[in-house]
Amino acid sequence: MHQGTMIRQSKKTETTSEHKNRPSQGETVRNNSPNSEEVEELKKLFYELEAENIKLSKKHNHLQYKRNLQLVNDNNELQVEESDDSASSAKRQMKKNPFGEEEKEMALVRILLKTFPDFELNEKEIFTSQANNNTCIALVPELQKLMNVHNYNPSSEQVKAWLKSIHETKRKAYLKSNPSNRQQNPSNQSPIDEDSQAEKNSNERKPSKSKNEEGLRIEDGAKFLMKRLIDKTYTQNEYELKSDQTFKSKVNTDICEKLIPKLMEDIKPTYNLSYKQVESWLRSIHNSKRKAYLKLNQISLDDKVDNEQESVQTVGQQINLKGKEPNDFSEDEDELKIEDEAKALMRTLLKTFPSELNLKVEETFGSKANSDICQKLIPRLQNEMKAFNPTYEQAETWLQSIHKSKRYAYLKSNQLIQPNPISIDY
Repeated sequence: MHQGTMIRQSKKTETTSEHKNRPSQGETVRNNSPNSEEVEELKKLFYELEAENIKLSKKHNHLQYKRNLQLVNDNNELQVEESDDSASSAKRQMKKNPFGEEEKEMALVRILLKTFPDFELNEKEIFTSQANNNTCIALVPELQKLMNVHNYNPSSEQVKAWLKSIHETKRKAYLKSNPSNRQQNPSNQSPIDEDSQAEKNSNERKPSKSKNEEGLRIEDGAKFLMKRLIDKTYTQNEYELKSDQTFKSKVNTDICEKLIPKLMEDIKPTYNLSYKQVESWLRSIHNSKRKAYLKLNQISLDDKVDNEQESVQTVGQQINLKGKEPNDFSEDEDELKIEDEAKALMRTLLKTFPSELNLKVEETFGSKANSDICQKLIPRLQNEMKAFNPTYEQAETWLQSIHKSKRYAYLKSNQLIQPNPISIDY
């Protein structure tokens, strides 16, 4: 009995001990499990660290890009320093500035656009409108073709990007002067800068050329551009050189004084020319047109009728020209050539007129009979010689010269020649 009592007390003690231990174990379990606030705090910390990591990665990439860019610039500058000493400072600047050629090409496009009055982008509409898109389709290939003349070979996308930039400038000016239209498409200009910049970044620099090749390219390019401006832009009568007159005639001189400054201003962004250069090249363009004009009017440049009889007069003219300056000689020579052409045409025409209009070689030019004939003959000659537009006095002078030669031949054949043939009574 005593032993049974001890066993029950031991079990009771054990049960009491286990009961005391249970709360402490629950507390341990609760302490080992994080609450929701701690979880949220850990998440927040994780996101902050992740954002910081992204920020540092971007900064690292940016610094790496700047470092690579600096290496490229250093390499370009090194190439410039090692280039030939004869290279001009302008070419060195071009190597440092990869967009220099881009600016030249853009300026050339602006000039060429003036020669396409029928293909003008409408600044009242956005660049991507149907009308402007149709204009670009027609305009881009023509611009590419003309730029090839100036040794530029842009892609169609490049030309379109330039047109877009030019249209943007015009449209901004239009919207500024017409505020009521500003809200029609407020975002139509936003992609232009990005597209233009992306196009610029894709351009490759062109290889440099020798000074002689560059000079020839500039001369040919400037001539071509001036001719196109004259043919397509300055078509008004006040700017049109007269093909029926010499380049140095009073009318053409007055036209040049108005036309040359305008051409210099238009071409200046691409070709910086002097007044004398433009005048010289205008002369060559005018000479080509004048030759075509004379040919169109069936004027023979090689007619040598009765040249032998006039040889004394020609020699005298050449002697008088020997003391002149080169420019004066060239101009006077041009005038003499025109006079010879006019006389040649007059001789041909005289052969086609009826016999009653033939001057009498047996009489002097100032005789009563020949004076009466001249009054009928000269107006008819003026009408037939519109290509030269001679005055009555000019036609009379040329006619007198022709009659003098024929009269000299007549007197010589009849052995009536006088000691001084040039002093035949007139």
